[in-house]
Amino acid sequence: MKKALIKDYSKALYDMTTGIEDSQVDTVIGSFIELLARDGKITKVDKIIEEYTKYEKLQRGVKEVEITSAFDVSEKVAKEVKNYFGGEVEITKKIDKGILGGLRIKLGDTIFDTSVKTQLAKMKESLI
Repeated sequence: MKKALIKDYSKALYDMTTGIEDSQVDTVIGSFIELLARDGKITKVDKIIEEYTKYEKLQRGVKEVEITSAFDVSEKVAKEVKNYFGGEVEITKKIDKGILGGLRIKLGDTIFDTSVKTQLAKMKESLI
């Protein structure tokens, strides 16, 4: 039998709570906590909730976009990124002086990298 992963538990929680009435929430959450305890996963509850939140947003069509730049990204740039991806977009900004300039934009498993560091590395590779 396959070992259940954190994502499996988060999806199960989503499935268990989707469409239920408010009066049923306590019972369903109690059953879920019992399942975690039985499976020895109660210490993973924070990670399960984190994954649940990501999964729930995904189901609603919310895109989580991470923008990394060498300096703080202006609201204008953040708005342009939101408009590019369309729909409901949540932006997280990160500063990494190591990229030197430009942007690294991450959406799920896809990374759009226009950083100066990457451009220099590509240039160096093409010269070798």
